[in-house]
Formats: sequence, structure tokens, C-alpha cells
Amino acid sequence: MKKVAEYSAYVVVFAVLCAAVLPAQAIAHLSAYRTPLFIVTEAFEPLIFPPDADLKGMDYEITEAVFQSLNIPIIIEFYPFKRCLVMLKNKKADGLIDLLATPERRNFMFFPDEPLSKSADVIFHLADRPVKINSLEDLKHYRVETQLGYDYPNGLLKFLVNREKVETLEQNLNKLVLKRIDIIVENCIVGRFAVKTMGFSHKVATTGLPGEFINRYHIGFAQKKGYRRLAENSAMH
Repeated sequence: MKKVAEYSAYVVVFAVLCAAVLPAQAIAHLSAYRTPLFIVTEAFEPLIFPPDADLKGMDYEITEAVFQSLNIPIIIEFYPFKRCLVMLKNKKADGLIDLLATPERRNFMFFPDEPLSKSADVIFHLADRPVKINSLEDLKHYRVETQLGYDYPNGLLKFLVNREKVETLEQNLNKLVLKRIDIIVENCIVGRFAVKTMGFSHKVATTGLPGEFINRYHIGFAQKKGYRRLAENSAMH
């Protein structure tokens, strides 16, 4: 219950602050559009639940609250993450929830200064096959799976050299349990939720990475007219 209360409070504070810092002229300009902003995302439980779930998720609710406070209608639809990136790049969607603001993505998206949420990456491995990671170089010795379109903070990806790519975290966890890979590097909140949901809590354990690898999940906006200002002012100050 404490986490739910904290999430609710965060949603309210974020929305109020966004409304406070966005200039009235910009609000009027954006609110004048009758067509809702088209926001895309991929299920990223528990931060973003799929559309058929009873819950929405913290980052989904923050997004709704921000645009509601600005009187800007939105539509949120779900697609595979790599397709979401292509849609933003081709300006087929207006925004994307929960992604890292990498240099490559800044070439075709605008990002607020402040993220929707922050959480760390950790290593997931079989409980009966512990891993020994003293430095990032040690990661190169393990078979690791990554997801299509995803990136990792602080240049972590360059150390994941012995890797394959799949569509979903569930595919990764199944391969881990079948011993087809050695480790998964994943968001600690999202990974632990998936492990519990899939009934793997007794089979899968976690180990910290050597260093701090914090994911800062943003709303990314397509580089359309007027969206730079929206991104610049949709941040907490």
C-alpha cells in the first residue's frame, strides 16, 4: 500500500508541476488541437501494463495525468518496442513512453530533461548457477540475451558481446531456465515482476552489476512542429 500511495502522490506532483511550468501560450496552442496526440508504447510491467490488464502502471498513469492537466487529449496504443521507435522516426506517432534518451534517439526525438521514472539494471541468472562479475569485462564471458530495440545505460551494451536478440523478456527468461543462455541484464523492477509472474522465483536469482546503471525512462516526442517546446516544458523543476 505504501508504494501505491507514493506512486499516486508522484503522479499528482508531476502533473501539477508540468502544468505550472508550461507557458500559457504553449498550453493554448497545444490544447487547440482537436485530434488527440498519438502515444505508443510496449507493455513494460509493472511500469506499464498491457491494455487488457486491470492496472495501468505508474509510468502510464503519470503520462495520462500530465496531458490531462494540460487539457491535451491523448490516445495510447501498444506495439513491439522496435516498431514504436520506427513509428516515431517516421513521424507516424507523436510520442513514446518509457525509453532511454540516447544520442541516436535524440536525432529524431525530443526529450524532457526529467524522466518519468528511474530504476537500476541487474543481472538475472539461475539460482543454482551463480555468476561472478568483478568487472564489466567479465560480462563478455557469458551468453546473454537482449531485446530488439532496447538500449542500456552508461555504455553497458558494449560489454554484452556474446548476445542474441529476442522480442520479449518472457522469451529471455524461458531460454534462461532452459540453460540456453547464462544471464539476462534487465531492469530490476521489470525483471523481478516477470520472474514472479512466470513462476520462476525459485529458479532465478539476481546479482548486482559492478557499478551503477540507472535507467532514466522518458517520454520521447517525435520531431514535429511545436513538440520541442512541449518536451522542454514537460519536465519537473
